[in-house]
Amino acid sequence: MNRLREKIESIVFAGLKPGQKASSATAPPTSFIGRLRHRIDGWVSGGPGPSDPLYLTNRTTAQKVRAWIVIGVPLLIVVVGLGVSLSSLLDPPKPPPAKDLTPAEVAARLLPDLKDLKLQAGADIEVVELRIDRTKGLRMVGSIKNKTTHAIASADIACNLTDASGTQVGALTVHVDNIPASGIRDFEMPIKQTEAAFVLVQEIQAR
Repeated sequence: MNRLREKIESIVFAGLKPGQKASSATAPPTSFIGRLRHRIDGWVSGGPGPSDPLYLTNRTTAQKVRAWIVIGVPLLIVVVGLGVSLSSLLDPPKPPPAKDLTPAEVAARLLPDLKDLKLQAGADIEVVELRIDRTKGLRMVGSIKNKTTHAIASADIACNLTDASGTQVGALTVHVDNIPASGIRDFEMPIKQTEAAFVLVQEIQAR
């Protein structure tokens, strides 16, 4: 009965007792390929296991610290990488707020050829405002200023109408009467060109 128990224990606890060699151990290979494979297998498996069953408890402080470093450093790197990727540190800088363009800049972008346009304005009359208005029907509204110290009986303003891309869509002449000395006279004129977006003054004639 004791022999049977010993036989069973030797089979069940094979490889767990310190110093005991596995019964299936084989001699190291003699060929070059076999030796190379044997070395690679040993490197992958980490070498032969410790024979001391309490090797974890009997480790030195340096060995314990090294084990924690091997496990903790990669984990710390992963945690830090996830934190940085989820934070706003890697976000591109916010673009500066868009600057509102002045009317002159808008006109320069829509009508780039305006810089080469020469207006023939009267010496006595100055156009203060001239635009397309759609609040009360489609019309051209504006105002002119008398730069002299005497009243001007009338003035004719020749204009071209263009669309938003700068293409001319029509032409007209506005007649304004009784412009007071050093004063401003408002005027308006209905137009039919629904695509008109800008008004360009071509000539001013005072009478």
